[in-house]
Amino acid sequence: MGLIMLPILKSYSRIIARRAKLLFAIMSLVSLSSCGFQPVYKAANKDALPQIHINPINSVAGAELYHHLSDLIGNSEGASYKLDIKISYSSSPLAITKSSDVVQQSAAQAVIYRLIDESGKEVTSGSFTISGSYNTTSSAYATHAEERQESLNLATKAAEEIHRRLIIYFHATRK
Repeated sequence: MGLIMLPILKSYSRIIARRAKLLFAIMSLVSLSSCGFQPVYKAANKDALPQIHINPINSVAGAELYHHLSDLIGNSEGASYKLDIKISYSSSPLAITKSSDVVQQSAAQAVIYRLIDESGKEVTSGSFTISGSYNTTSSAYATHAEERQESLNLATKAAEEIHRRLIIYFHATRK
């Protein structure tokens, strides 16, 4: 008799666990809506972003940032806003062996952006630094390839950060 009850208890505990998860999800939604929570990625913000023209950025990492940001927000010629972006890249030794060989480098990409409206007035701007690291080897080519890939990864992260900041800016100005 005890062996027959075990499968019934397991299925009953699964049902209780599912109901507890559902109750938690419903309570979370109720508590978020009652505190005035509004999603930032709503349709009103999406309408403002395609009105931005991104000016070209002169570097390989700049081109990566430009293309990734264009994919995220669009890039139109007859736009209401122009986005100027400047980036600079630096790297420095992070891990050095006892024999003075550098085995890991830290990389940083400083970004400065300005959003300018049709009248030429700067409406928002900001700066930030994205950092990362890459391994070095005795092969100069392999180290260069690692550094270039890290530079491209930092540019992609920078594009996503600018995208987030623009969404926040347009969300705040539409209230």
